[in-house]
Amino acid sequence: MAAAPAAPVPSLPPWAEPAADRRGVLLRVHVQPGARSSAPAGRHGDALKLRIAAPANDNRANEALIEFLRGALKLPRAAVRITSGARSRHKRIEIDACDEALALRLRAWDTEPPSA
Repeated sequence: MAAAPAAPVPSLPPWAEPAADRRGVLLRVHVQPGARSSAPAGRHGDALKLRIAAPANDNRANEALIEFLRGALKLPRAAVRITSGARSRHKRIEIDACDEALALRLRAWDTEPPSA
């Protein structure tokens, strides 16, 4: 019995790419902890900039980042994890989902940074 063909990968913003198994998405993010509120803030180089309200101590910003992504993207907590950069502002996030609804939410966050 042949394996089912892989579903087509939806169109993702430049800072997101399909995971190797094509069942998930990898995000490149730049996190700004200690912000007034948690929200996407456009691009930072080749990454999505996310402002996170929690401070960057005792892993609170990482936990808040996971909770922000989980809530904003309507995903279960186990579906979002930091794969690299846990102690850095530059992080790789793996999301165990890859459908058009997720891609649409991610594309809505893809805005160019304001010009100076």
